[in-house]
Amino acid sequence: MKKVILSTCIVLFTLHLFAAAASAATAGALFRPGEYNYILNDQKLSMDVAPFTEDGRIYIPVRFLAHSLGMADKTISWDKSTGTVSLIYQGDSNMEIKVQTGQRQLVINYLDDEALKVIGSENSQMDVAPLIKKGRVFLPARWVAQACGFSVQWDKTTDSVLVKPSGEDINTDDIQVSTREIKSTSEKMELDLKIPVISGLKNIALQEKVNKQILDAAMQTKMELENTYREYAQSAKDNDFEPHPFQLHVNYEVHTSGKVLSLAVQTYRYSGGAHGMAWKDFYILDTQKGKRLTLQNLFKNKTNYKALINQEIKRQINAGEKMYFEGDMGFQTISDNHPFYVQDNNIVFFFGQYEIAPYAAGMPEFKIPVDILKDELSDYFLDLIND
Repeated sequence: MKKVILSTCIVLFTLHLFAAAASAATAGALFRPGEYNYILNDQKLSMDVAPFTEDGRIYIPVRFLAHSLGMADKTISWDKSTGTVSLIYQGDSNMEIKVQTGQRQLVINYLDDEALKVIGSENSQMDVAPLIKKGRVFLPARWVAQACGFSVQWDKTTDSVLVKPSGEDINTDDIQVSTREIKSTSEKMELDLKIPVISGLKNIALQEKVNKQILDAAMQTKMELENTYREYAQSAKDNDFEPHPFQLHVNYEVHTSGKVLSLAVQTYRYSGGAHGMAWKDFYILDTQKGKRLTLQNLFKNKTNYKALINQEIKRQINAGEKMYFEGDMGFQTISDNHPFYVQDNNIVFFFGQYEIAPYAAGMPEFKIPVDILKDELSDYFLDLIND
């Protein structure tokens, strides 16, 4: 279908907040709600539409967001007949990002070196659906920025937003998360690993343990794919077909709330078939005491927190899109140590692919405000996130 360049769209900028202060004198783009000027790589530029805040969200013109991600205007397109926005990002990895208004699914098509041919795909389930408002298209840009290897930081002191490559150190007081990149392309395997490396924790033993666990998990998946490829290559030879390279991508997100550092490491592997598989591993750290947090640590002793959380998740499922499994296959309860992370003033509960919904639904997440749970939360946890 015919696509036209979308030059006046506005993007819904969904943030994960950082305590680190953003500075205009830094690589990246700095936006401030209500102002028509913004800073891009230390250069002051102007926009035809000013960013604004609404319901705790920040809205930024998509064309200028695309510039901050290194995209040209010609790489942003809009298919009005389907309500689909397409962004082409060319960097260390070439990709097409597609979202549709009214739908929470985000599709990442990984492209070849010329950014012409799709060589793999990945689906994610966003927490906000794109929408059209007053003739403008709004997108959850946090997902787009992170897919392109960028981070989004909010500076409370200046009420400004910083978008920058996530390969730069993310500083949370004395704690830093930097990126170790491992990239290679061969006829057997395409690797694009962005491994987070934590530094600055007072508990050095914990820091080294977590860093090792993250790296070891990536290397274990790589070894498994290499072993599988040998069998696949032999099958291709025996059955006279051309083998394709396998893929392994690792990326991560960082969220800070007070003294709680949440690190979400996403792995995507493709070894043939209609699509690959993705999953996330979570590392939730108390940076003050230098310990890893479990779900039980967040709540008071002898509290039936699972019942309260189950009730809220079921409410959100019933109020949302009809995309979840029903009956015995549907959501029943969270586990005792259910995967979660802390973002802003919310505890976010994570479900893997196929766990409670079909593949097209991605990896569902349910964001529960701290205010809903505060009567059951421990003083220890409340002190941490309010520090």
